[in-house]
Amino acid sequence: MMMKIKIKSSFIDTDVILKIGGYSGEKLLSKVLSSFGYNLYIHEYLIQEELIFGESLLEQLQAMISANEITVMGIADLTEIELREYNSTIQLLANEMKVDLTKKRDKDAGEVKSMALAFTKNFNYFISDDCGARVAAKKHLQKLDGSYLQTIRMKDVIIHIRDNEKKLGINRKIAKRLYLQGTSRKLASNQAEKRKLERIRGILKNEFDEKLWTIK
Repeated sequence: MMMKIKIKSSFIDTDVILKIGGYSGEKLLSKVLSSFGYNLYIHEYLIQEELIFGESLLEQLQAMISANEITVMGIADLTEIELREYNSTIQLLANEMKVDLTKKRDKDAGEVKSMALAFTKNFNYFISDDCGARVAAKKHLQKLDGSYLQTIRMKDVIIHIRDNEKKLGINRKIAKRLYLQGTSRKLASNQAEKRKLERIRGILKNEFDEKLWTIK
C-alpha cells in the first residue's frame, strides 16, 4: 500500500532530481517537487560532487535554490551536539550500505550523507529512488516515538502526479517518461549494458502500466 504523502521537511536525492529534472520536454523539477510541500533540502555534497552535469537540470535546480524552494544544508549548519549525532549516524549508515567515507566520491555516499543529516535534524522524509536507502532507514533510523525516516521513491512521486494530474498539468504519457528516465539503451556503452537497461526498462514499463497508472 502506497503512503499518503504530506511532507513537512524532506531531503532530496540525486537520482530523483536526475529523473525529473532530466526530462527534456518541459522544465518540471520545481512543478513536481514544490507540489509536495515547502520545506525541501539538499545536502551540499550532492551539489558539489554529484549534480555537476546537465545544463537544463542544473539551471532548474539553481532556480529553485535562488527562489528558496530548496535549501542547501551541510555540516556547518549543525550544532556541536547535532554534529556528534550526525557523525555517529553517518558511520552506521556507511557500514550498512558499504560506503567508504574516506573517498571523495563513492557509490551511495550522497544517500548516506543526506539520510544522516535528515535524521539528525529530525526531518520526516527522504525523496530517493534507492531501495537500499529505504532498507537502511527502516533498520537504523528509528525515532523515539517508533517512527523512522521515510523514503519516498519515484513510484510514490508518480502516484502523486497521477492523483494531481489536473492540478499539475502532467499527463500519463509525461509521467511514464519520467519513470523511465535514464533507462534508454542509447546511454549504454556496450552490449551488456544495453541488455541490462532493456531489462530494467521492461520491468519499469510493466510496473507503471499495471500498478502505478493503469489505463481505465
